[in-house]
Amino acid sequence: MALSKSELEKMSSRNRLYRASREILPAASEYLPNKVDSTLILIDADCLMLDIQGGGKGMLAAEAAGGFVGSRWLERDTGTDALSLCIHMNSPAAVIDFEHYCVVGHQWTGAAVPIFSPQNHSLIGALAVYNHGLSNPERMLRLCSRFVTFIERELKNEAIERRLLTLEMQERIRSSYPHDKVLSVSEFGELLNYGNEWTVPSDWFAQMREGAESQLSAGIKPKEQKGRLRDKSGQPFEARFFPATHLGEVAGFVAVLPSQRRSFSTGLHQSWRAIYHFEDIAGSSPVLRKCIDDARRYAAVDLPVLIKGESGTGKELFAQAIHNESNRRDRPFVPINCGASRDELIASDLFGYSEGSFTGATRGGRIGKLEIAEGGTIFLDEIESMSPFMQTSLLRVLEERFYSRIGGTERIPLDVRFLAATNADLNAKSTTQQFRSDLYFRLASLTLNLPPLREHKADIPELIEYHSPFLAKSISAETMSKLLDFCWPGNIRQLKNVLQRAEVRGLSDRGVLETLDEEGCSEVCALKKCSFRAGSPMSTTAAQDGYFLDDDSGKERIIEALQQCNWSVTAAANRLGWHRVTLSKKMAKMEIRRVYH
Repeated sequence: MALSKSELEKMSSRNRLYRASREILPAASEYLPNKVDSTLILIDADCLMLDIQGGGKGMLAAEAAGGFVGSRWLERDTGTDALSLCIHMNSPAAVIDFEHYCVVGHQWTGAAVPIFSPQNHSLIGALAVYNHGLSNPERMLRLCSRFVTFIERELKNEAIERRLLTLEMQERIRSSYPHDKVLSVSEFGELLNYGNEWTVPSDWFAQMREGAESQLSAGIKPKEQKGRLRDKSGQPFEARFFPATHLGEVAGFVAVLPSQRRSFSTGLHQSWRAIYHFEDIAGSSPVLRKCIDDARRYAAVDLPVLIKGESGTGKELFAQAIHNESNRRDRPFVPINCGASRDELIASDLFGYSEGSFTGATRGGRIGKLEIAEGGTIFLDEIESMSPFMQTSLLRVLEERFYSRIGGTERIPLDVRFLAATNADLNAKSTTQQFRSDLYFRLASLTLNLPPLREHKADIPELIEYHSPFLAKSISAETMSKLLDFCWPGNIRQLKNVLQRAEVRGLSDRGVLETLDEEGCSEVCALKKCSFRAGSPMSTTAAQDGYFLDDDSGKERIIEALQQCNWSVTAAANRLGWHRVTLSKKMAKMEIRRVYH
């Protein structure tokens, strides 16, 4: 049965034997014994005719025997001839004159030579020379063998190209998984490295390759697949396989074998779990969906991520979602607030300490957060608050991937992923020496910029439905309009606070409006002078330092919030949408103190 025109075009673009011979056969036809009466025919291992070159008489004879490009040169149709014998015996064959079963082949001499794959030496096709009249078969076989040598050389060059492409992909993936073993696998399931240590189960590999080829045939980019590798003892290990493609075909795979991380038996490590996933992020606006899409891509690699955004935009929510989407999802997620304690306490909390390292040290010492997070993720919140001393210590850990407990001498290997969050412009701070530039560039291998709520207000109805479904049913269009018009300097955290206080007062419009009127920014918003309103000249710069600039206007707003909260720092910080430590540091920097009369 012959191929259709579309099937023939698809075959021509994807068949390796055809690609390797399409420039050789036209040139080879010039060396045929008789350009009028000689013909070259190329078939694959399934006897599909890929190409025919030669004189007019030979072409007519081939068509009379049912041979044309796209047809199958089967022995049941053509009878015994050089090509069918060559494919059947996997060796060169020659047939002369009346030895041909088909009458059309009488008075013809045919010589065919098999073509083998340069990688696994399997039969992939055959090339035949047919000449009208009696000819020397040995001479025709030598001529045909010469042509086949050129074709196999092209096949070998393409195989080398596929192998190099797979090895290049291995190096790219290795940079994303520095702690895991990364292996290259040929298209036939042979390991290009670590071949003596690992093997790929052949039955499973054939199924995986078939799935990848099916996706390519459907015009879909092959996706990552989970599979198995076996060590020398035959023990299976889970691995991730990334397909490498070349000219629409599977060129090989890159396998990522997660490192066998240290296991802990204590329940302490099991308690550090991330609870949020990307499905827990409410909102469907384009700007938010782009952040989610970027974060999903970042989860697939093992590089540090710096999450930027104003206070209340959901930086830790995204950090937990990235962890739960990564290959470290089954390991601890350990958050650390870099501005919550003094240097000594942060250092002992991060690195741990040995027995007797300082007065009051616990007997037997104490493990640090880095050790708890082994194999998992460390989340450094408010990284801009980290002192220069701790910045230097952290930089050394990031560069060397080793650390020591305080007072200890043992160098402990580190296998964690670092995520960091900030509401400040660290790039600007690094240029003014307020933050180490080398640490910034280490942490900012990947950056994720979370938008403030005022830049995706279209998500407010969906956020209300997610956080307070009962309250969402009672909000009128007028109240929703006011919620959408509000600037939300505290972002989603402030919106959640408003909804929670409104629920306490009763699930009604009135509870929402009363709560909204209590927010410190409402009067300014009503006058359309809010520095956080989109389009305002202050809106961009005001967000750079996590709510207010460190100038007189920012100082006035902080004092106003403190006065409204009777100088309660905790309450004022909640009103401003900040952490208490952040507000305390700004008060110290601006020399804000309560004056008693």
